[in-house]
Amino acid sequence: MAETFSQQFCSLARCGAGGRIVTGKRARNCLVQVADGELIIIMAPSVLLARVPAPMVEIVTPPTLRKIGTSVILWLGGLGGAPLFAVEFDTVYRLQRAYARRAAATGKSGSGALGGAVRRFLGVSDITTLPEAMRLGRELTREFTAALLTAGAVSHAGQDAPGSEHSPRSVRQEKSLISRTDRGVTGRSWPHAWLAPMLGS
Repeated sequence: MAETFSQQFCSLARCGAGGRIVTGKRARNCLVQVADGELIIIMAPSVLLARVPAPMVEIVTPPTLRKIGTSVILWLGGLGGAPLFAVEFDTVYRLQRAYARRAAATGKSGSGALGGAVRRFLGVSDITTLPEAMRLGRELTREFTAALLTAGAVSHAGQDAPGSEHSPRSVRQEKSLISRTDRGVTGRSWPHAWLAPMLGS
């Protein structure tokens, strides 16, 4: 598999009208990849959430979120009823550190006390490491966006959420894209099938 982007510890969130991220449950610890012309999202340990051709993906990040620069709002325009959702990278740095510290603590004597100390430390580090978390989140957002566009995704970033301003794809193109998503995929791979149970909608 030829990967152009691959990142673990990403989060997914539902979006409302205009691309506004909805507060609430998120799908965390997700592996997000752009590989062989497809967007692939897998939630740990091995739950396939989505696998769709990149040309079906539309980037609709509104100006306010583009200014923050740590998340990308996506709409899979070729799928009827597909919702807006955000791929968030601002938590990657913190989760990487937490994973590394838990791994380091495993097997050591007094692991219970040490684990408590690690949890207390991480509570502080959420604040003290915010600049690094934001820097990495913005870097990953740029790389992910570039990989999607190179693979054929369409960008409407800065516009409103999907609606009349989006040029509809032809029926023939939609059918072609949808049939391609079935290649080598088992289980539910449509976002409107997995987003509700995963994100509490």
